[in-house]
Amino acid sequence: MLKDYLNKTIRKGDKIVYPIRRGSDMYLRTLVVNAITDQGVHGTNDKGNTVKLTQTNRCVIVERG
Repeated sequence: MLKDYLNKTIRKGDKIVYPIRRGSDMYLRTLVVNAITDQGVHGTNDKGNTVKLTQTNRCVIVERG
């Protein structure tokens, strides 16, 4: 059972926000959860790319699916 930064359980279909760092830039990306495994959360980000998050303690649920 994976939880976000606010200790809420992440479920399939949830929309979450997670941080990205590229060089000195830092910004947030959204992700729709497609699957949850022991290794992390798998989903599709706002650019349509498949993403796997392994550290869910850094993301926050913004919308329940």
